[in-house]
Amino acid sequence: MKNNELFTPINISIDSPYEGIQKVVKTIRNIKNPHLYLDTHGGLRGIQRILEATITLLKIEGVPVREAYSVAFTDKNPVKPIISETEQMKIFDFVSGINEFITCGRADTLTEYYKEKSKYHFQNDIVSKITTVANGIQWCCVPEFERGLTSLQEYFQQHADKNADPYLSIYIDDIKRDYQNLVLSKYSVVDEINWCIKKKFYQQALTLIESRISKLLFEEWKILKLNTSPWTENRTSYNEATTSYTIKHDAQNPGKYTVYYTTKSQKSGEKKGVVNTDINDFFNGFVYNFQTEEYNKNGKIIRNSNNSFKSKPFLGYKDFNNMTNEKYDGFTDYLSQINFHSIDTQIPACIDLARKKLQISGKTRINLPDAVIISRKTDEKLLFQLLVLHKTLKDVRNTMNHASDQLKYQPEAIILSLKYYMKWVDALNPNKQSS
Repeated sequence: MKNNELFTPINISIDSPYEGIQKVVKTIRNIKNPHLYLDTHGGLRGIQRILEATITLLKIEGVPVREAYSVAFTDKNPVKPIISETEQMKIFDFVSGINEFITCGRADTLTEYYKEKSKYHFQNDIVSKITTVANGIQWCCVPEFERGLTSLQEYFQQHADKNADPYLSIYIDDIKRDYQNLVLSKYSVVDEINWCIKKKFYQQALTLIESRISKLLFEEWKILKLNTSPWTENRTSYNEATTSYTIKHDAQNPGKYTVYYTTKSQKSGEKKGVVNTDINDFFNGFVYNFQTEEYNKNGKIIRNSNNSFKSKPFLGYKDFNNMTNEKYDGFTDYLSQINFHSIDTQIPACIDLARKKLQISGKTRINLPDAVIISRKTDEKLLFQLLVLHKTLKDVRNTMNHASDQLKYQPEAIILSLKYYMKWVDALNPNKQSS
């Protein structure tokens, strides 16, 4: 073959290398099943670096660089040997993998990179643990996510930099710093949610809020408590009845509870029941009742003409999408505007009503008035704000979890709401308040 058949010369401008590099890529794409070899020697260093980085991206089209070569210039040897640059070229994969992790929390590219570096068992170990964490949170499998975090904690505590790949050892501290408190011996769901928000795992942050905040408020911070002393409620509205309740904690299963109840009435006699439940059911039953009601000046509920309660949420999706920093900073004032009555003066009545109307699900729904107790040290206005927003965020999560014809909740509004939700959670932290 003649030289003009073997070679395709392409000129690359020093001032604007884009067009020339684009021609290089197009030429390679027009070759059927190309075997790509790269000569990294010669030309201006800046243009060569751009060309190498661009060419390596062709692997996503199934055209990897098989080998890369250069020339070793030394004064000792008059014959300049050709040397392999293949391993050095793979640094682009390593850099991409570190960037993918820092930006997205994933380790897919690092995993591929270290498959060919089996001598670095240390790196394969940490990369597999990062992958467990990433897969757990991206599939919204909270137990798997937390198992991965536990293994990462152990890793950082025990291994330091033994057998480290020199390149990865440079970034070990960055990886540890990226996980923030999650690789410390003690962390909370607050740290998990904040990490998800930082990584833009917003759906996962909502899942953690829905499934884990109840444990934080009830069992860790004790802002909310369950009434574990037996108590009795009298109901006189439509059927004279007395119900006795006892809530017992399952010592073998943290977060699990059993509710025993006995109802006595002249009409139906005595009925007994047992419901196995968990702390999240109590919390959801409590939060569900945070909805708009109108009160008179004595804190009594005003019924409408149909003699039924209003049941819309304080913060519906239209108002949610229009929220701003200013509206969140004056949250109860804004709720008063959109719900047409003063909120601040009715917060105690609203919280008490939510307690009185609490229900949980078993084989049948049962009423559990007074099952939830509010700590006396808790800022009720702050708690009210959090629970109102929590109820709306439950709907955000449920709506975003299902395919729908339209985006009911706007992403910008969700991000802003998460910022204030976590701000209010942090403000409720009794450990900070007492320190």
